[in-house]
Amino acid sequence: MLEEKLNVKVDVKKVTVINKEKKIEMVMAEMGGWEDKQKMMVEKKKLRNTRIYISHDLTWEERRVQKEIMNIAVEKRTEGKRVWVGYRKIEIDGDKYIWNDRDRGLSRERGEKMGNQKAKN
Repeated sequence: MLEEKLNVKVDVKKVTVINKEKKIEMVMAEMGGWEDKQKMMVEKKKLRNTRIYISHDLTWEERRVQKEIMNIAVEKRTEGKRVWVGYRKIEIDGDKYIWNDRDRGLSRERGEKMGNQKAKN
C-alpha cells in the first residue's frame, strides 16, 4: 500500500504490529537496507493530509519528547497557526523551537523559553 502512495519500490524484510489494542495502531517495518529506509523517509511527505505517519525507530525517551512536541503542534494548529514538526524541534508560524533536555521543554533557537509550553513532568 505504501509503495503505491509513495511511488517507491523498497524491500521490507519484516513487519510487526505494535499496540493492537490501542486506539492508534502502529506498525514497525524492518527495511531491507539503509537505501530503502532513506527512500521511504524522503518520500513520506507525500502522505500529508492522511492519517499515515512514518518516523524513525526511537527510544522511549525520544518518543516521549516527540509526543510532547506533537501535542503542542496539535494545539497550535487548532489555533490556526502553521506548524512543522521535526526531530526534537518545532516551527510555529516561522518561529523555531528546539527541545531542551535540561529544562524538559521547548526553547527558541536563540535560547528563549517557549512560555507556558514547557513539558509537564
